[in-house]
Amino acid sequence: MLPILYHVHIGSMFYGLVIMLLKVAILLDWLKVFVPRGQRNAMFWISHVMIWANILFYGVGTVVEIVQCTPRTKIWNPLIGGRCPIDMRSHNMAAGIVNLISDLVILGLPQRVIWQLHMSRASKIGVSLLFGVGIFACASAAVRLHYIYRLLHTSDQLYIVSIAGLWGVGEMTAGFLIIGFPSLPKVVKALPFSDSVVSLLRQITRPGSSGQGETRRGLPSWHKAAPPKKRRDQFEVSEVSEYDLPRAHTNDRR
Repeated sequence: MLPILYHVHIGSMFYGLVIMLLKVAILLDWLKVFVPRGQRNAMFWISHVMIWANILFYGVGTVVEIVQCTPRTKIWNPLIGGRCPIDMRSHNMAAGIVNLISDLVILGLPQRVIWQLHMSRASKIGVSLLFGVGIFACASAAVRLHYIYRLLHTSDQLYIVSIAGLWGVGEMTAGFLIIGFPSLPKVVKALPFSDSVVSLLRQITRPGSSGQGETRRGLPSWHKAAPPKKRRDQFEVSEVSEYDLPRAHTNDRR
């Protein structure tokens, strides 16, 4: 059992560090996408408060995880002498609650800004759905908190810890997806076969398409029409410009 307990301890330390870095990266991405340059609005200040609060919270939690017992070997080997003055089960319960609240705040931060953008309703829905993967992160954090609560009332702690650890992995995975999803539409468009696939789908779904060598306008199928004007896709969060962002109305001081 000692190697298993040792790896549980190592996993607990790295969980806090990874979640901290993920949340800081997500919040920095929010600042880059949703806060116009030179503006200090509510989104700016809340994001900065969340960044430093997460660094402080997870940093302290990692230190507590490391120094919970004296000597440290007693963390994964309870048979040796020493003492563990910190009640880690209560500490993990409190940390799980704060972690869930932090996830909910980060999930809700961009939604208010998205629905104030100067964009079409379809574009707002598309951009909003890209950030919907954060719901899975919150759900994972909630289920993990449930199993941490069960640790307070069970004698088979190793079994419950393993399930809580798996939901922690799900939460971290969702964090990586949140960082990468806004760039997914551009990646798909950059693929060499993406234009061909989109063109084929349009020909198949076009009403009144005869599938013959001539189009409805009488032009041969090999005729190259003028390229259409580029239109921003409703999922293109990476294309959000400062024109789309709501600006605070401030009076110039002269």
